[in-house]
Amino acid sequence: MIKKVFYLMLVVVFTAAISSCSKEGPEGKPGQTGQNGSAGKDGENGVAPHVNETTNTWWIGNADTGIQAHGEDGLTPFVDETTGTWWIGTVNTGIPAEGSDDIFVLTFDADNGSPLKSQSVLSGTLATEPKEPLKGSVNVPFSEAEAGLYLVNGTAAVYNHVFTGWYDGDVLFDFYSPITQSAALKAKWSKSIDISEETGATDFEKVIAYVNANPSTYTYIIDDDVNVAGSTALTLSATNAKLTLVGVGAERKISLTSQGRILTVGASGSTGIELILGNNITLVGLTSGQNGATQNNNNCVIAVQQGGAFTMLAGSKVTGNTTTATTPATGMGAAVYVTDNNSAFTMKGGTITGNESTTTIIYSSGSNAVGGGLNAKSETNISLEGGSITGNTSRIGDLYADFPNLLSLSGTAETGGLTIYANSSQNTTITVASGWTGNVSSLNLSGNEALGFVKVRWELKTVLQGAGLNAAAVAKFTLGNFISNVVVGGTEAINTNYKIGDAGGDLGILIYK
Repeated sequence: MIKKVFYLMLVVVFTAAISSCSKEGPEGKPGQTGQNGSAGKDGENGVAPHVNETTNTWWIGNADTGIQAHGEDGLTPFVDETTGTWWIGTVNTGIPAEGSDDIFVLTFDADNGSPLKSQSVLSGTLATEPKEPLKGSVNVPFSEAEAGLYLVNGTAAVYNHVFTGWYDGDVLFDFYSPITQSAALKAKWSKSIDISEETGATDFEKVIAYVNANPSTYTYIIDDDVNVAGSTALTLSATNAKLTLVGVGAERKISLTSQGRILTVGASGSTGIELILGNNITLVGLTSGQNGATQNNNNCVIAVQQGGAFTMLAGSKVTGNTTTATTPATGMGAAVYVTDNNSAFTMKGGTITGNESTTTIIYSSGSNAVGGGLNAKSETNISLEGGSITGNTSRIGDLYADFPNLLSLSGTAETGGLTIYANSSQNTTITVASGWTGNVSSLNLSGNEALGFVKVRWELKTVLQGAGLNAAAVAKFTLGNFISNVVVGGTEAINTNYKIGDAGGDLGILIYK
């Protein structure tokens, strides 16, 4: 009878053991120091078992038990009350479940990325670096975005979330150093585009290189001032490369440190290229005695060519350039030079001010007149919709236009001295949009011939046109001078005898037919 009872008890124990080893069986009876056991020296809950993703076996701390984890959780580890060690099924791993001075725990916070399990690691050994977590891209309003280069989605910056490492506080965690304490690690993500491998001495140069290599629509948010050497000859040149510059926190200056341009926009054979100056961005040229410069510039600040486009928005500025440039090769105009093949300048806001052309040349072979703020050559498109081009210095004013396809005034746009050109076969016209509320402080009419012929030539031309043309619009133009290339006293002449608007000139009739 005693033997039967003994055998019956043995069967029950054996049945229970088999049940604990089954795939779907219940968890073993939790011990006093199991997964939620008593705290070790570091305040963690003993040694937490986990499934290693590479071996698919149960690990406890830094030890591989070699027991396969079948299914998501496999056989559920439990603490045996008698031995005080971790068991998996019927196997005693021999690893104590009590907290230990020799066991440390690493936790991983993926910062909303894909979750990762913690690791328990024996003191003096190495932790296993987990595979990189994943985190999807999100759209963030530019007003909330951090500094950096971003792809643009409508009016938002695209945070790509590139994983940059596990950090213990602000320190990158070293998985190649032995573990000496527990740590709560957090993933850090690069939200902006990584430009570190691009060519360039500065981040600004690297941004231009990246956009040219990966043409699309980008915004570069700048949180510090930038210096550009004119000798770098930066060009935004790839088809469909579009870049907006925005300053954050305060006005951010992009300044020339030597003779040359900050940037050329457009290249032969490329289309769809555009640079946009946004809020808090100021382009600063080169003027002797300012910002440490020891000489004036021999170039413009921005050149737009070969069908490129340059747009200024509210809060942007181009200033501080003094130049002797008079040829297309060096960028005619003290600030912005727009030339050839349907290149475009659009001013929706901002200012071009404080620039100077020191040349005394008005014309040389009919092509080299220089405006202090903006020079617009033939076949270009100039749309002034807001902002101002004022306070620039040259012999013919703030803006010079030489047969552009379009020269239009709309919105609140205003200019200082505006000089336009005519010859025997064609002339520059100004299109006035309905509702224009700006003004032109001085309108000059020029030509590459003697003064008297310039006056007669313009008397046969139409100067103003457009849906907004009426007496009120005409009154917004203050009439200036006729200008020619006749040399008087060693310099080309600005006609003081034939002032526009005098009885002899009668421009009030000429421009409003």
